[in-house]
This record gives sequence, C-alpha cells and structure tokens, in this order.
Amino acid sequence: MNVKNSEENALAQKARRLLPDGRKRVAYRKLLTGLAFLGLYVTQIGTFSFEEALKDWFTTKSLLYRIAFFQVCGFFERSKYYAIWTLTEGASIVTGNGFTGYGPRGGSLWNDAANVDVLNIELGPNFKVLLDSWNMKTNVWLRECVYKRVTPKGKKPGFTSGMITFMTSAFW
Repeated sequence: MNVKNSEENALAQKARRLLPDGRKRVAYRKLLTGLAFLGLYVTQIGTFSFEEALKDWFTTKSLLYRIAFFQVCGFFERSKYYAIWTLTEGASIVTGNGFTGYGPRGGSLWNDAANVDVLNIELGPNFKVLLDSWNMKTNVWLRECVYKRVTPKGKKPGFTSGMITFMTSAFW
C-alpha cells in the first residue's frame, strides 16, 4: 500500500514537471500589469479623451500643448488594448501555453503568447518596430498566410503583396 502511494506521488510529481517552473510568477505579473493598464484606462479616459478637442477651451491652447494632449489621449486609449492583451497572455501562461524556451541563465521564458510589446509601441525607434509590436500574433499570421503566399515564386514581395496583406488585415 505504501509503495503504491509513493509510485503515484512520483508520477504526479513527474506530470507537474512537464511544465517548466516560473509560469505562475509570470502569469501573476501579467495579471497585475493588465489590471494596472485597465485601472489607468478606467480612471483617466474621462480626463484624457479625444472628445476634449471638440470643446472651446481646447482651441485656446498652444499647438505644442494640443499635440502633447493628443499623445497622452492616445496612450490612454491604447491602454485598454494593452490591458486585454496582457490579461489574455497571463491566462495563456497560467494554463501552460506560451512557453518559449530557456533564457541564457536557465530561467524559463514565456513570450510565445505575447500579442503586444508596450515599450516598443510607445518608444519604438521606427514605424516597422511599432507595427511588429502591435497585435503580434495576427501579424505573424498575415505574414505567413497572406504576404508570403501572394508573392509569385522566385520574386520579392512588393507593393501588391503589401496592399493585399493590408486589405486582408482591414477586412479581418
């Protein structure tokens, strides 16, 4: 009886080890980050809304102020997407999906479920980095299933491939 219980415990421990360590920690961090973005959106969208540009006081401000205000409004508008994508990434990680591999120090990496890279969107050095960091999994799908497939064999993708991909993205 005791041998049977120890064998069951060993099998249960082996089954638990199939998922690398660290997923709960990463998932909880994603949960907190997503809730923080959601909190920012809920508390600030009334103050920093694009609708403020329609009010009389807005036209009295300087051009630099209005540009800065639109940038801040854009961040708070995007924060709802950051919240949802970060929360779903955390949910994917806690279920065991999203494992990428191991880092240089041996720690587990959980980047495969990521759909947004906030720092590269907000501080990206160029437009391509920004596009690659927004809705990342859809971008991969569009590249693999549309962009590469509409390009004739032996030719480089060009304007037509790009336009068909953008139209598919807009339709999607």
